[in-house]
Formats: sequence, C-alpha cells, structure tokens
Amino acid sequence: MGFSSDPRVAVWEREAARSAAGKLPPNVDDPPRRHHYVPQMYLRRFASRPLVTTGKKANKQKAKARIRMVEARLGPSSGRTVGVADAAVETDFYTVDAADPRRAQEAEHIIGVVEQAAGYAFAHFDNSRDYFPDAVDRENLALFMALQFVRGPETGEFLTRMYTDVMRMMTRMSATQPDYIRSHLAERGEDSSDEAVARFAAMLEKGAGTLTVAPHRNDTVKTILESSHELVRYFFMRKWAVVRSRVPFLTSDRPIVLHERRDPHRPWEGSGLMTADMILFAIDRRRALVMQHPLPEHREGVVDISDEFVHDINHAIANGARRWLFHHPDDDPLDSLPFNPNPEPAPVPPSARQPPTERAAGTVDAQTEPDT
Repeated sequence: MGFSSDPRVAVWEREAARSAAGKLPPNVDDPPRRHHYVPQMYLRRFASRPLVTTGKKANKQKAKARIRMVEARLGPSSGRTVGVADAAVETDFYTVDAADPRRAQEAEHIIGVVEQAAGYAFAHFDNSRDYFPDAVDRENLALFMALQFVRGPETGEFLTRMYTDVMRMMTRMSATQPDYIRSHLAERGEDSSDEAVARFAAMLEKGAGTLTVAPHRNDTVKTILESSHELVRYFFMRKWAVVRSRVPFLTSDRPIVLHERRDPHRPWEGSGLMTADMILFAIDRRRALVMQHPLPEHREGVVDISDEFVHDINHAIANGARRWLFHHPDDDPLDSLPFNPNPEPAPVPPSARQPPTERAAGTVDAQTEPDT
C-alpha cells in the first residue's frame, strides 16, 4: 500500500492502515512508562538545545536539553533548571487496562502520532521566520492544540468532580426517601423499623459530604482522545495571527490560554473555546499564535508585536498555569509579572484587547474558512 509523498499526510495514512489492520502499536517491545502531559518535543522549543539536532547524535543531544521550571504559585524564586525529560511527566499517565496487555500503551502511541504530525509544522516555523501554516499544518496544529487542551491532569480532576457531585446528590436524595431505605434494609435482612430507617438516613446524609468518586484510568484516557477530536474545529475555524517578538515568551503546563473580556454586569459567565475572544498559544521563545473569532475584520498573517503585548501574553500564560511554568534558562520572562496564588484564566489586560492587525512583510493571504 502506497502512502502520500507528503510526510504530514503519510503519518496519518500509516496510522489509519495500522488501525484498520488491527495491528499492535509499534511500542510493544519497549513500552514507554514515563508519559508527558506537556510533550518533550514542545518543551524543547523553550529549552537550551544542542546545536546538532539531526543525524546519529540527535537523540543523545535532545536528552541534554534543559529548561527552567517554576512553581506558578511561588514565582521565580522557586525556579530550577531540569532536563526536559523530567518536566510535566507522570508514570503510566495514559496507560489503560486492555484485554490484550500489549495494547496498554496504545493511547500513548496515538498521542505520539499527533505530536509527530505537529512536529512537521514546528519544523516549518524553525526553517522560516515568516512562516504561516498552510492547510495541512493548520489542521495538524489544531489537533495538537485540541489534544493539549484536554490531555493534562485537569480532565481526570474534572471527571472526579463530576462523578463525585452526581454520587453525592444521589446519596442525599436517597436519604430523603424512607420507603427506599426501608426496602433496602429489608432486602438485606436488617432491621427496617422507623428508628433504623432514621439512623440509615442520617448516615447517608453525613456520608454524602465525604464521598469521592474517581474515574477509572480508561475513562479518563477515552475522554481525552474523544474530546480532542471534537474540539479541533474550535481552533481550526478561528482567524490565526502568528505574532513575533524580540523578547521571549514562556509556556506552562496549560499552554492553551483562553482570553475573554469580562463583563462586570455578567460576572457568572465563564470563558470557553467558543466564547473566548482570543486563544493564545506560544509556539516557541519568539512566536505565538493569537486565534480570534472568524470575523471579517480579523485578518490572518504574521506580525511583529510590542514588548507590552508580549508582557500581557506572558501574564496570561503565567496566571493560567495549573502548577508549572517553563522558559529557557537564559531568559527572564517572569520579570515584574504578578502571580495569582490560585491560577485561573486571567481577564484580558487593556493592551491585549486590540490584537495586532498590521501585516508584516512576507505574510500569506488569509486561509479559507471551513464550512461550519
């Protein structure tokens, strides 16, 4: 079977053929156990990297890449320089229970395919300062960002909260149903008197507040993979601007940042992929993606931005982190940045409310928007 001559397409054709044939993932003989929820290939874009990145010495030199890791709640004083391989990593984070144990790392392999496809786009950025993603790179980057939006610990934490809330609600409702409790006790051959029913109801009510229900790892991994494909369009359909800077960007363990103007008269409204005024994603130390609503007044291209705007983007990234911030060991992007002790998406700073519209020399024409 032949595959496309474009490696960005062939990577998906090969994976589709493997899946259709029911073949095992290629990582069976040496299954990876240390899983990164922020991939190494992305973090290396902010790390001190060796000069040679191809050839036989590439893997050894990549292993030497170093990055500054900072505790978001504590600020720069908590920073330490670590190997990229030791950042944003957990053992068996994407491992699943499978009928065939050889497929336990299949999700990790699929995630690796997404990263490989996005890697071609990152390479194009590296090869040209003026690069703007074409349709193929745009789709691969959109999937990469959608996956990154849900692949971290937050998805498991969200499912835990949801399962716990549902179980607590059901337990409290059961405590208000004496007939149900009486039937339950009788089926178990226990005392079903009014006093026994009252005691059991009190126990349910008290226990409801301490219940915690955690999802099975399979549920979490399934949610990550399925959600990422559902969210691709919310990145792809936006108007993209590649912004360039002379001062460095940083990134975090939550590199997809949602920015929205908060209406003081509607403080209850949150920010989501559909509603955010801008989605921010740092590509590397000198470039970031600013993704806006697909409106006619929003243009696409490559543009240089002011130091003030970079500061605002770094502020949003820093205060949107879950726990960790990452930057090049020689950079100081955290200088003068305020830290929120309980990081959450920050409101749009004033200078970021008017995104760049001036097109730089060498930019490409606007991409055609997909039908939605």
